[in-house]
Amino acid sequence: MKTIHALCSPSRLAGLLLLFAAALIVGCNSEKDNAWLELEEEMEKENKTCPEDLGNGLTLTSVILEDDQLVMKVDISADEEDVTPAFFRQNRELFKMGMFADLKDDADTRKMCELCVKAEVQIKMVFHFQRYGEDVQLVVPVNEIEEALQSQSSSSTMDQDSLVEELAPVVEEEETADDDAEQARIAIRTEVASLTRQLPMNIEAGLDWTDISYDGSNLIYVYTMDESNGTVNETLAGREAIMKNTMKAQFRDGDSTIKTLVELLVQANSGVIFQYVGASTGQTVSPRLSSAELAAL
Repeated sequence: MKTIHALCSPSRLAGLLLLFAAALIVGCNSEKDNAWLELEEEMEKENKTCPEDLGNGLTLTSVILEDDQLVMKVDISADEEDVTPAFFRQNRELFKMGMFADLKDDADTRKMCELCVKAEVQIKMVFHFQRYGEDVQLVVPVNEIEEALQSQSSSSTMDQDSLVEELAPVVEEEETADDDAEQARIAIRTEVASLTRQLPMNIEAGLDWTDISYDGSNLIYVYTMDESNGTVNETLAGREAIMKNTMKAQFRDGDSTIKTLVELLVQANSGVIFQYVGASTGQTVSPRLSSAELAAL
């Protein structure tokens, strides 16, 4: 009886509860650690296969498990025109649903997601758009991965066909925008051809405007500088901020032709580069205004 009373004493029960709680915590941590180790092993295997062609202009370049994130980096090739960085940013949720569209039938993807939930690791996709030189990130928190795993019925899971239906009107709108941008690029090239016939042109003592070109991303003005009083680096290096302010003033306060050119550049999502080239050394300094900076003028 004394033994039973001792076991059932408040202090003894409190101690047992603490031991039980500790066992639960150790068990949970153990499951988390095991999931982490398994996920790390799987991702190391996957990373060895990179770069991996995913089709449709997508290439998986690396898979890394770091801190509380599974980071997957994907390159979108230069000839991929259907999806732009802006389009992607505006439709992150649709692309997120697309990630889990085949979760029901893809055992490998499901296993990865289950391990991420157990290890409390979120998924971070980094898409690099080679054509635009931009990165766009898509982060899926642990709770959303868990919800995707639980949503396996046809009524709650978006399949590939329904995803296409969701994206169709947005893609059509994006294609219209791309058509407008291409028309703007054509108009810019026409203007460049006209200006080229006027070159070279002396701007001031020691500075000649010698070339102008357009590569589809930037309108490039080339100025050749006499370096008798100092090289380009000595004269201009470190003054890019001042030079950009001068460029802004020229485009903001220009005549109607200049203003039309600015509108075309913005529509084409293109920037402007003023490239100063040393006549003797060939050194260059090239301040640039982005399309966003031009739009803000």
